[in-house]
Amino acid sequence: MNTDKNLQSDQISKKLSIIPSLICTDLCNLDQEVRRIESLGCKMLHVDIIDGNFSPSMPIGLETIKQVRKITSMDFDVHLMIV
Repeated sequence: MNTDKNLQSDQISKKLSIIPSLICTDLCNLDQEVRRIESLGCKMLHVDIIDGNFSPSMPIGLETIKQVRKITSMDFDVHLMIV
């Protein structure tokens, strides 16, 4: 029996994605971490661009992001945290 509530739940589950964040990886072993994320079947990687003013968190520089781009074809979901 497929009620409206079940149908809505099915529709929502097909639209949601869990996207692992680059900043939560072992930043000293990015190559290995990115390949591990890919091996799990992830198609996208979340990247935080932090300028250090908007948020005091440790920023990942553009050069690091450029290097990650060279080793993966995953799409990037970019979150700009800048002033």
